[in-house]
Amino acid sequence: MVGVHLTPKVDGRVLIGPNAALSLAKEGYSFWDFNLKDTWNFASNKGLWKLIFKNFDVVLQEVWRDINAKAFVGEAQRSVYQQVNIY
Repeated sequence: MVGVHLTPKVDGRVLIGPNAALSLAKEGYSFWDFNLKDTWNFASNKGLWKLIFKNFDVVLQEVWRDINAKAFVGEAQRSVYQQVNIY
C-alpha cells in the first residue's frame, strides 16, 4: 500500500507510479490475470488478513484508485501540488 507516487527523472520529467495492488497471480500484470494457486496462497496468509483489517480504510482507498482512473489522477495531482509546495 504505497499510494500514488512520483519519480523525478534526470531529464526533468516526472513519472506517476501506480498504487500497490494485490494481484491474483504472481505474474499477473492485467486486472483480469488469475492463478488459483497464487490466489489461494494470498487468501490463506494470516499476515495478509491482519494487514488488511488493521489498515482497512487505506486498503479501500488503494482498491478504489486501482479501478478508478479519475481517482488515481486526482491523487497524483494532489501529490504533485504537495511536492511543489515543499520546495
